[in-house]
Amino acid sequence: MTDVIEKNGNDISLLNGEFHHYVQAKGLLERIPFRDMATTDFMRNYEYPINSWPFFVSPELVASMQEMNANILRMTYKAVRAVFSEDPMKMAAAMNMDPVRCPFFFNGVEFTDICFRTDAILTDDGLKLVEVNVGTAIGGWQIQWMDEAFRQFDGYREFFDRNAVTCRNTPVTFFKFLIESAAKVARGARVHILVKVRAGFDAGVYGSFLQQYIAAAVREAAIDCDIGFFASVDAPGGAPEG
Repeated sequence: MTDVIEKNGNDISLLNGEFHHYVQAKGLLERIPFRDMATTDFMRNYEYPINSWPFFVSPELVASMQEMNANILRMTYKAVRAVFSEDPMKMAAAMNMDPVRCPFFFNGVEFTDICFRTDAILTDDGLKLVEVNVGTAIGGWQIQWMDEAFRQFDGYREFFDRNAVTCRNTPVTFFKFLIESAAKVARGARVHILVKVRAGFDAGVYGSFLQQYIAAAVREAAIDCDIGFFASVDAPGGAPEG
């Protein structure tokens, strides 16, 4: 299995091969202590498995994924309109969705205002789509935590120091997207964004991990705004659904 992973990694980016040789030479074959390095209780007790090593993609593969995603979004929008004959109530019944949201799919939705993520696998024939996630609860923020952990790990520091590897900050990108989209609706007025979250939220669990990304998004967007979280109308608080 290790040989297969190494071959697939080299096909995507030669940097994966360099990293593999680096960890072999340094004897860094054990899983890095993600949870010990975490700065919050939430991250220390994260319930899902985590990849043991960084994985690199070439600019060419990134361009290919961007093209794939753009085409999938257009095709999905056309399919929804065709299958449901532009009938919001028909769509709501079939998809178990809130009928209030369904008309947006039939009223010339701007693709730049749609937040979505695709899950795909890489095969011998190229990328194959597995799932499309649409809406604000799309996840992906874990990548930023992993990127920071990899770069802070003493054993990997030399590798990252000599290789200019970049990682798009998913939480900052996401909140900036929300701010800029809300600004279009606000039309010059102050932007107020409420994020629906699960009940039981403890701000101390997330702490600066989340707030630093929100602050960075506000700075990058350069838009006057407030961002808050709520679990229900009468009970503010909760944990992010994404």
